[in-house]
Order: sequence, then C-alpha cells, then structure tokens
Amino acid sequence: TLISATDTLARIAGERIVVSLGSGDSESEAEQVAYGLSVGTADDRVAALDETVGKMSGRGYPVWIGGTARQVRRLAASRADGWNCWNAPVGQFATWVSEARAARFESARAAERFTCSWGGLALVAETEREATEKWERLAGDTTRTDVIRGGPEQVADALRSYAQAGADWIVLGLLDSAN
Repeated sequence: TLISATDTLARIAGERIVVSLGSGDSESEAEQVAYGLSVGTADDRVAALDETVGKMSGRGYPVWIGGTARQVRRLAASRADGWNCWNAPVGQFATWVSEARAARFESARAAERFTCSWGGLALVAETEREATEKWERLAGDTTRTDVIRGGPEQVADALRSYAQAGADWIVLGLLDSAN
C-alpha cells in the first residue's frame, strides 16, 4: 500500500523525505484513466485525500497537500504539515498563503509548523534576450505568462517575489537546461 511503501522509504531516506499528496484535477484526469483509476467527483477525491492524510500523519515524516482548489487548501491548513501551490501568479499565491495561515491558526494544529511552498517552471539563459529567443524556439507562444523566464537576475527576482509572498520552499522545474 501507499503507507507501507512510504514508511519503507522514510526508513531509508530519514529526514530527507516530504510526502506530497493531492486530490487530482483536470490535468491529471487522462493519466488516471490510462491507469484504470476512477476519477470521481471533486468532493469524492477530497474526501479520499482527507482520509489518506489522516492515515499518513504522525508517522515520522511531513505530509504536505498540493492543490489550489479552496477545499484542498483548507484541508492542507487544517490537517497537513504543509501546502504546495503549483504555478499561481505571485499575487494569487500571496492571498492563498494568507488564507491558509489564517485557517491554520483556527485549526487544532495551530501551534504546529505549517510550510507553504510554490512550484512552477522556469527557463533561464545567460541574458533575458537569450531566454526570450529560447522560449520562442521551444514554445512559440510568447504570450504565455505561466513560465518564469529570463536571465539569472530576472529569474532570481521572480523567485524572490514568491519568497516575499510567503513561500518557505520553492520547487522549480527547469525547462531546457541545455546551453
């Protein structure tokens, strides 16, 4: 089962493990169907997530919940050790962090540490211009704003804004790390 496998991994990895769970969304639906898993309603998935978090909590490793749906964020704040937000704009992320921390304060776990993280994609090049050229070659769509891109300074500034908005951790996927 998931818990047995995670417990084994935790014995091997020690404090280097963070378990992150989610309820699934429209982006993961095709993958779930391909593996023969039932998609279910959002309420069904959140209920299953709640049950799983309850079973995995207190086993010696942090359990985070990932997702941006309101009920998922509230579940993270009240039941998990942390919350991961994927790819929200910095203003939206700041609002959600504030809401999550307020909900945590009202929960039975108010005194326990609650970690907020932001995850997203970035394309980094030597200069902002090179990053734009690389982006145009890779994606062709210069209007997309959901990928941080630029030279090291621009990317660092963007990531700093997420830290200032409340991210304790940043999980960054680098696009095209080739020179």
